[in-house]
Amino acid sequence: MTRHHAGDTVRGGYYWNLAAWEPTFVEGREGILPGDPLATFARLPALLLLGAAPILGGLLVVFLPFIGIALFVQHVGRAAIEAGTHAVERVAPARKPRVAFGHTAPREPRPSGEKVGGSRQRGTR
Repeated sequence: MTRHHAGDTVRGGYYWNLAAWEPTFVEGREGILPGDPLATFARLPALLLLGAAPILGGLLVVFLPFIGIALFVQHVGRAAIEAGTHAVERVAPARKPRVAFGHTAPREPRPSGEKVGGSRQRGTR
């Protein structure tokens, strides 16, 4: 396959943008490939596209039920997790998880005469 870059003048037809992973159509006998100058395109022969269409359609028909089942299981799983979270929050509302990694409480300002070590002096009890 011949590689082309955006901005090249090419024959009309289908081209595959290898960077964005999407098809591009150039109308007429000749045209300019659109996009970023660094984008690379490969020409797709029309016979290849005609042969690939039934194969891709067949794959869609075969895998569509599995996709539907996977989406259903995902939805039910998320609903169950959400229901469990709400149940735990109702039973123990004070035990909500908190994120405090490396977080310290804000410090109160010290009076101007107080030392860093506290109000106790060394050696005295």
